[in-house]
Amino acid sequence: MEGVVSVLGRKLGSHWSVEHVGDQRASGALWRLPIAALRLHCLDTGVGRQDRTEAGLLVQVHRRVFPGDVRRLVEALAAERPDKSLSANLVVAAPYIGQAARHLLSEAGINYVDLTGNVRLEVRPLPLLLHHRGADSDPRRVPARVASLKGVKAGRVVRTLCDGRPPYSLRRIADQARVSPGYVSKVVSLLAHEGYVERVPREGTEGAVWVDWASGARYFPYGFVTTVEHALLLRRWARDCSLLGRQPWRLYRVRGGIERAVSELAACGLRTVVTGELAAAQFVSGIRVAVVVCYVQSIARVAAAARLRPVDLAGNVLLVEPRDESVFWIPWRAGGVGWVSASQAAVDCLSGPEPMPTAGRALVRWMVSAPERETLLR
Repeated sequence: MEGVVSVLGRKLGSHWSVEHVGDQRASGALWRLPIAALRLHCLDTGVGRQDRTEAGLLVQVHRRVFPGDVRRLVEALAAERPDKSLSANLVVAAPYIGQAARHLLSEAGINYVDLTGNVRLEVRPLPLLLHHRGADSDPRRVPARVASLKGVKAGRVVRTLCDGRPPYSLRRIADQARVSPGYVSKVVSLLAHEGYVERVPREGTEGAVWVDWASGARYFPYGFVTTVEHALLLRRWARDCSLLGRQPWRLYRVRGGIERAVSELAACGLRTVVTGELAAAQFVSGIRVAVVVCYVQSIARVAAAARLRPVDLAGNVLLVEPRDESVFWIPWRAGGVGWVSASQAAVDCLSGPEPMPTAGRALVRWMVSAPERETLLR
């Protein structure tokens, strides 16, 4: 708690005082974790009215904060106080709070603070609004873990996590992604530290090993991934990769529009897999398709076979040679061409040029609401 008081004191500045006035046993929605009471006092009486210079905060202290923890807290608060009065001056505190959890806390209107300086503090009735960005990665993270999702193998692991429904064993992820279990463990550790997945911890560490599915509570051994924040994870993956940034591509023009372009690609007799807006439109209706984006093994051979005319602007076919052949592994076929999985289409749209991200966001929303995630594999 001393760390929380110190961080708030530094960020608020000399016009405010922060005092730890004691601990208390909370009830109802907040009973699970210790609650500390803080008092904020405005030392500059010119900031607001005389009767609005002091307010109390309830600080809920965590060792770690996962997105699932935030959702459970929001649901519990809403059940107890639908008017949101219970969360008005609540502060969630931890040594580090990942980007995914911070995003959900902000959406729910809940304050937070971590020891790296990530702060959201909106206190009523005080005239106080403080948003401060600290670290974007956990400083306690072990260096042996992978540092980003830019690599080919990391992308395979993320796609495997996003295209199915947990729980997953590390072995199952490794077999489907065709990487070693050791590497899967490193990627999952990174995602767990950043709050995008939850997995069963080692015995004696914090976290629950009982998972309440529709069929009842089940026990999973250490390492099983029990929760995946699909939408947040796809956006995180898209930040680390780029559709056109690190792989060869070429723009072409086909007379006759999108349908004629797909027909020419299907008739060329070479391996082609469609991604981008057109792939997203196979799952979500109403997506406007401006360009057919297609993964191919050889841009020159497919362009010649499909009689595509190269252009610099106003093209309607974009051929891309992927860095990783795994985009060809799981495609389903329709209309004579292959189609990437939903997660690959989503990340390609999110990391592609405008207006593709709009289609990516629509597809992510659909994926989260899909009743059975196994259907995403087609």
